[in-house]
Amino acid sequence: MSRLGGLVALLLMVVFGFAVYVTLGHTKRAVASRVTVKPPRTIPFTLPGTIIMASAGQLYQLQGGTFKAIGSGGAWSSPALTPDGQHIVAVKRGFNYSNLYLLGADGTVQRQLTNNQSRAGVAFNLWAFYPRVSADGKTIFFSSDKGKDPYVYTVDLSVWSMPLGGGAAQKWSQPSPGTGGDVEPAPLANGGVIYSKFGLDPAGLNVSSTVLKSHPYSPEVALTQPEQHCQQPVVNADGTRIAAVCQVSARVDALEVWQFDGQQLVGGPLVVFQSGLAAAPAWSPDGTGLIFLAPGANDAAGNFQLWYSPLYGKPKQLTTSSDFDAQSAPAWKP
Repeated sequence: MSRLGGLVALLLMVVFGFAVYVTLGHTKRAVASRVTVKPPRTIPFTLPGTIIMASAGQLYQLQGGTFKAIGSGGAWSSPALTPDGQHIVAVKRGFNYSNLYLLGADGTVQRQLTNNQSRAGVAFNLWAFYPRVSADGKTIFFSSDKGKDPYVYTVDLSVWSMPLGGGAAQKWSQPSPGTGGDVEPAPLANGGVIYSKFGLDPAGLNVSSTVLKSHPYSPEVALTQPEQHCQQPVVNADGTRIAAVCQVSARVDALEVWQFDGQQLVGGPLVVFQSGLAAAPAWSPDGTGLIFLAPGANDAAGNFQLWYSPLYGKPKQLTTSSDFDAQSAPAWKP
């Protein structure tokens, strides 16, 4: 979004300038993020495997129905697992920049992957968000404002990739100016990527669609249309289904699932959940269901709780006293 000129405006406003909480996209109509939260509590419904989540800058491991804090707290978000489940890639946010880090499975820092705080001044700092690791474990996809004009006070993110072991970053997308850009990349097994693309409709209102690119220089292929306001796409393990959060109305989201043939969506969507806000979906390892975040039932405060839904069944709220980071999709391993 556009910035007022001048360094003071930059310092005050650049903290989050891209479509204002892009992961929700429509969080301009959502409750504000909480500053402090209660630690997640044990839940009566036990999910298989291990889930990594973020809340108030702390990473948590959910296993056997019990939450456990991992690593050190502070400013962590967006955990993503390597395919072997032995490492976590996560975002650590500074005052006006953020970096990607490689963590061990217990949350301990092993290596800093980006260096986005510039000695040249705040205008040259960069953001990195939404990391995801490719199926072969060799590449990280993420969103960044790398390559921006530091004297134009906008934060429009592009999709980038870089080797997990280190090396030069590759730009994949060109954002529409003043929209927030391209976010939430989900790598495909064939080397391509899908992501959320923000744009403006003829009335100047923000819209979003899910697009596909097979390689950095290929054209974007729209999987959903802007008027559907779909975002936060996630692909199941065998690459045959895509789930995304789509806006039904100003106050209602739907978590929808499509069949995917590798090039386009097939048939109409299966609506897994439809209520108020929904965010941050993640597939179960076996592809039979999804976890996601949504405000709790009858919760006037609008805190984001963990939910689970089988593909063909009733969604179930799993937590009641938490407030998870709705910009951070959980990571689920067997």
